Amino acid sequence: AAFQKIGIEGELLDITAPTEEQMDQLNGRLVHKGWILVWMDNAMTPLSHADSNLLKLSPGRFLHPNVKYAMYLEPYFASSPNIEDITFLVSEMSRKKSSNSHNKKLTWRDDTKSRRATLLTAQLETSTDPSHHTSLYDATKLMTKDMGGDPNKKEKGPSPTRQQRMFYERIISVVNKADLRSTFEPVRRYEIKNYNYIKSGWLLHDMTLNKARHLRCEWYEEHSRWESNLDQLTFAHIMASGELERKFVLDEPDDNVLAAMPKETDAHEWHELLYEGEAAEYEREHYKRKSLEEDVENHEELEDTLEDGEKDSTVRFCARVVSGDVIREERKLWTHIQNSRNKQKKAKK
Repeated sequence: AAFQKIGIEGELLDITAPTEEQMDQLNGRLVHKGWILVWMDNAMTPLSHADSNLLKLSPGRFLHPNVKYAMYLEPYFASSPNIEDITFLVSEMSRKKSSNSHNKKLTWRDDTKSRRATLLTAQLETSTDPSHHTSLYDATKLMTKDMGGDPNKKEKGPSPTRQQRMFYERIISVVNKADLRSTFEPVRRYEIKNYNYIKSGWLLHDMTLNKARHLRCEWYEEHSRWESNLDQLTFAHIMASGELERKFVLDEPDDNVLAAMPKETDAHEWHELLYEGEAAEYEREHYKRKSLEEDVENHEELEDTLEDGEKDSTVRFCARVVSGDVIREERKLWTHIQNSRNKQKKAKK
């Protein structure tokens, strides 16, 4: 009777063996643990490597244009977040510049810049010693273990993950080669650091920014070149190559100077991304100078493609890889603020 109320006709529905017609009628009308169940034709056919990563890394086409944030959870993730968890994570997608950046209670926070995250995810726990650098080889094993795989399992034949890792290791040895460099040239290296390694069991995407879309597309395109199942490894490379480009474009301090700077705050967890205009200006000055008319036209085209929030040059757009220690402190602070607001609302009533 319950099924007849929603328009399912025919013989009495047998849950263990519904007819094909009844299956079609039930499609998109059943809910399981808060999820609407939808089944597709040929759903049992294995997806290609590129297709299987599309929903996770570049979900824009799957969602309505009005969607602001999208969260992806891997099947192996331990538990589903509740509304409070998601609300907290969304609040971590931006941080305003604060004049009270030296607050002794918020020692982990860097409030010297206004930042907005295009992507939020968790940092892979690599070592208890912050000064210890985790190699790509060891990080790959940790990523495999985090996904529930056997890091010591040897695959038959050439492994796509191994090929991808060795390719990135080759980039390090070639790009950082100093034989032909001038001693007066600033030292800028391609480095995959511990805070580039992520646990991609969950991802929170900003669906409103073009910059976020560009990052997702870059990640997806790079990962689609490999048959590897470690998108975390691809992300580490994207962050490292982007950081190297940013160092040149923004003329950041020498790597040796940066290494000597203390990392007492979470500033290094906000991976700053270049504005399209910054990269274009660098290319124009160093490679091919364009006419003033072309420059104006390109600038106007860029302005037309930017969202309102992206035209504010005081805000730096980042990919945020938050560590366990920081997210615990941030959750305590957020909970304290929420409790204070609730008390104020009750007091007004």
